[in-house]
Amino acid sequence: MKILIAYDSYFKNTRIIADAIAESLERSGAQVIRERIYQIDFANLMNIDLLVIGAPTHNQNMPLPIKSVLKRLPKSTLNGIKTLSFDTRYKMNVKKSGSASIRINKLLKKIGGQVIMPPTSFFVQDRRGPLFPGEIERAQQLGASLIQFL
Repeated sequence: MKILIAYDSYFKNTRIIADAIAESLERSGAQVIRERIYQIDFANLMNIDLLVIGAPTHNQNMPLPIKSVLKRLPKSTLNGIKTLSFDTRYKMNVKKSGSASIRINKLLKKIGGQVIMPPTSFFVQDRRGPLFPGEIERAQQLGASLIQFL
């Protein structure tokens, strides 16, 4: 099983969540590649079983680097590839905070991704963090649960 986790992170919180998901998957025997989203060669996704994309919610939306990368990809880029999106955001009603993962999820579908789970949010206590207690453990649980889809 080969999994690619692509992320953007301003204050390390999203990277911490990506690492927790990756480490849990690795303990289950998966091969995991972690990269900043703008370092990914989306033309070469052969043998990827799952693509996970994570980002901080910024101005109630996804960060511009992720948006620009995903919007440039042809519609069939992710055909046959399972996908999941996650974000880090404030712990409040999504209508007030916005959600990068919901927006990422929509773009993943547009480019052919097979979404396996609803977008997931992890919560920060303040703009720069830290994450709320228990969020890293939730990320590890998410990673462990992904094995069933591979």
